[in-house]
Amino acid sequence: MCKIMRRKHAFVSICVLSILTLYLALPGLLAEDAKLKAEDVLAKHLASIGTPEARAAVQNRVVSGTVQMAYRVGQTGQLAGEIIIISEGRKFLHGIKLSALNYPGDQFAFDGDKVFIAQAQPGERSIFSQFIYDNEVIVKEGLLGGTLSTAWPLLDLTARQAKLDYNGLKKIEGKALHEVKYRAKKGGGDI
Repeated sequence: MCKIMRRKHAFVSICVLSILTLYLALPGLLAEDAKLKAEDVLAKHLASIGTPEARAAVQNRVVSGTVQMAYRVGQTGQLAGEIIIISEGRKFLHGIKLSALNYPGDQFAFDGDKVFIAQAQPGERSIFSQFIYDNEVIVKEGLLGGTLSTAWPLLDLTARQAKLDYNGLKKIEGKALHEVKYRAKKGGGDI
């Protein structure tokens, strides 16, 4: 049991770290920036997306493409597939279709009130889906998918009443990245 839990934790940590690294490697922020505050990072992040008028004009978004998953814990290998993200305001659908019989993919949705998490197999969730199921605030807050979704909470942090904490530069795989922690108003604990 402990071995399985450690594997799940490591896998989930890698997934979450990958997501955060992808979305927090913000354009316009250089490693030389000193004494930044969370508000500074947020302002530069929003400016990298577009003007306030351009951001406000986007009411919905559909994004599709290819996805590749790399196993790093427990087994090694890669799966390829397709991804689609559909969003309107805070409503959100995130679907991944993979090319494996034992792991056909994941699907997460938020209708503005409830979170829905599909099962990979009847009665079973993937490790990633189970993590999201146990921490549904990730979907409720729009953290999954980042700027590809209109549900991205940093687009309107005031309305979310969430808090950002800037923790300085961190090196991940040799790259200096700005670490910003997001704390939801309700739930989430210390994900």
